[in-house]
Amino acid sequence: MQSNTIPITHIAPSYSQENLDLILSRVKQLLPSLNDEGAKQYLSDLLNQDIETLVSDWLTYQEVEPCVSSAELHALAERVLPYHSNLEEAIYSVRNTLNTVPRERTDLRDYLTKDRKEDVIKSLSLPLFVSKKKYPSFSSIEELIEALKPVDQTIVDVTASVLMDRIQSIPMEKQLGITDRQKMLSVAAVYEVNSAVGFECNSIWLASFISSQMWGCVSGWAHPDGEMCRNRHFGFKSDRDCVDLTLNSLKYVDAILADNPDQETVSLYIDTMLSCLTIMVRDYLRYNKESEDYGKIDSLIEQYSHLMNPAQILRHSTIQLHLAQIKGVARDHFQLLFPFFEYQQSRGEPTKEYLQYYDYHNFIRLDFEYLKTPKCELASSLLGSSMLSEHLLRTSELLLECLKLDLPDDVVNSFSGFFTKYLWTLINDDSDEQYLFDAILTVSLNSMHLYDTVSNIRFMAELGHLGSIRWLIDNDQYETDNELKYWEIRRDYLESVSMNSK
Repeated sequence: MQSNTIPITHIAPSYSQENLDLILSRVKQLLPSLNDEGAKQYLSDLLNQDIETLVSDWLTYQEVEPCVSSAELHALAERVLPYHSNLEEAIYSVRNTLNTVPRERTDLRDYLTKDRKEDVIKSLSLPLFVSKKKYPSFSSIEELIEALKPVDQTIVDVTASVLMDRIQSIPMEKQLGITDRQKMLSVAAVYEVNSAVGFECNSIWLASFISSQMWGCVSGWAHPDGEMCRNRHFGFKSDRDCVDLTLNSLKYVDAILADNPDQETVSLYIDTMLSCLTIMVRDYLRYNKESEDYGKIDSLIEQYSHLMNPAQILRHSTIQLHLAQIKGVARDHFQLLFPFFEYQQSRGEPTKEYLQYYDYHNFIRLDFEYLKTPKCELASSLLGSSMLSEHLLRTSELLLECLKLDLPDDVVNSFSGFFTKYLWTLINDDSDEQYLFDAILTVSLNSMHLYDTVSNIRFMAELGHLGSIRWLIDNDQYETDNELKYWEIRRDYLESVSMNSK
């Protein structure tokens, strides 16, 4: 997950004084021999910058859980290695100090402590012990994975299941780590190793919580007030890993759906497969990236369509519309809205992947009664606006045209949600690739005279979007020289990276 396009190994993040004090308190908890000045020096060495220069009061979003790859985490640990006995201890201290999260699933292996890694290797080596009458000596998870490949998968699954149950039996407060996030990631790391040896139960479980579709709430994974959403489970998202993990667990999912154990599990797995289809269609439309695996997931969904609720049926139909690039309002799709609304009425506020259908329905009415575009273009553009920039730009253009009409106040007022809340959601969902960020910047600038869209631009800038950073600088959207310097440093870094990549 690229919550920070600029790696913290290159440019240190800035924090409010409150968050900086929290980080320093974790340093002292991990290294109790350090006094206040020692803790400050440790953090300065870790971030390669005097921490007195890191304090800011202008940032909405802060890197309180920065994404780091395995290579980045190891590089950070090397900086503070003199404070520790070994590299493993330094890695543990760094990730707990900064409360880091992985960029992708294989980075999770750094969230195993030395003792737990040895425990995992020994536990999963049991099938090899049975055949060879002694435990083999492995120094890495990768060696273990390779050694287990010839072993019957059923035997591996039983061993992995026992390990999973044992780890899950430990109360979360007693898991390894000094923050809730690190405790959760220490468990997820075991799931990842189990998944890597072919235990499909853990593969689909990981996949179910790391797609951008199902990560965060209607206010995003980063809320407009800067707070991080609690609905982030493992703390990172990775659409590519979500698809790969799901494809690797289809036999298990098939067996679970056939058994139909409980509605909650069924619904979770179907939602996960729908997220995968959405990701695959999105990548096809954006990059012409075709996948033969789309049919594997889609056919399984079709096979168990009788288990889908009205919201999932509508979502699946929408994916088909995206794939076919149908413009206008399709009758069959439109008719699915009403059972969806009836179903959702009994369940309260919809989750973010279903919220768009309320705007979609309203835009159909708006277009039909007032705008009168061919094939009700406004609604279909909105539906495709999370996929392609041209649909987002066209939706904005049509809404701004609507404002030239004599519309009721309640209709006009409803537009603000698109230019503020909806764009905020898109920024959150697209934070990995930033594919839509240029279009979101354009839409925000075009509607700035009507709505408060500067917060959209600031958020994209804080996530490392070069165009948004340039706009803040060029339009004097800063209050102090320190803030200007903050943006200029990031602009110069991103421009140099862009030039070097050409």
